[in-house]
Amino acid sequence: MIKWAIALGEFDISYQPKPAKKGQAVADFIADFTYPVDIASTPEAVASLPSEAQKVESTTSAWSLYVDGSSNQQGCGAGLVLTTPDKVAMEYALRFKFKASNNEAEYEALLAGLSLAKHLGVKQIDIFSDSQLVVNQVTNNFDAKDSSMAAYLAQTQLLLKHFHYQITQVPRAVNSHADALARLASAVEDKIGRKIHVELLATPSTMAAERISNYYDSRVKPRSFKIGDWVLKKRLLCDRVPSEGTLSPNWDGPYEVIGISRPGSYTLRSSDGKTLGHPWNADHLKYYYK
Repeated sequence: MIKWAIALGEFDISYQPKPAKKGQAVADFIADFTYPVDIASTPEAVASLPSEAQKVESTTSAWSLYVDGSSNQQGCGAGLVLTTPDKVAMEYALRFKFKASNNEAEYEALLAGLSLAKHLGVKQIDIFSDSQLVVNQVTNNFDAKDSSMAAYLAQTQLLLKHFHYQITQVPRAVNSHADALARLASAVEDKIGRKIHVELLATPSTMAAERISNYYDSRVKPRSFKIGDWVLKKRLLCDRVPSEGTLSPNWDGPYEVIGISRPGSYTLRSSDGKTLGHPWNADHLKYYYK
């Protein structure tokens, strides 16, 4: 080193310490531990989509989602791998606190993956599953005859409306990463490794939608009137006078119910004895309290 320093001394050379290759180390780490997304599936595994589906060709801007479900005597679970266009993979394992069939577990995995993608703002996604039933039901090639499958399919279709997507059936070997996560989640709880975060799902996803529907249905009370009741009539847009402005009253009346043409439809008479020209639906009426 001294000899080289003397020989190069006549040149104006400055020495800089070699910087640490932190950026390259991160890039190497991502390359080594990212699940590959460019695995070609067999042509027969690609299912055709219905005409109304928002199908687009796979591009570099699309995210990829590999999903799998597992159901056995030890438990039920789902695994998914969501990969960004930059090939950064996110692993997710979901353990069920309820019994589910293998097909239900497959749907739970798909719903969890789509929910995660929606939360992250994903718009374009390629979906891969080794479940022939799920893929073909989503693409309308198979009918969902079972009530449970029909409920899961309806939930899935609601979520798919948020994406431009392509769904493909792949062999289990191609879906091995998600399959391993699903098996991990369905394992006996004390055997689950703690390096992979495992979430718990307390109830089936279809039950949440059912509870919401039942909640709103319970708040809908049938409105009926009997002859002799006094009611107010909602002012429709055509009844309003432009000169009254936005502060004009929303209800007219009172009116007396003098006839029931059919359930929910009533003939009204004003307080001055004039009968209205046509029956009014109960949705446009409310009680008048004197």
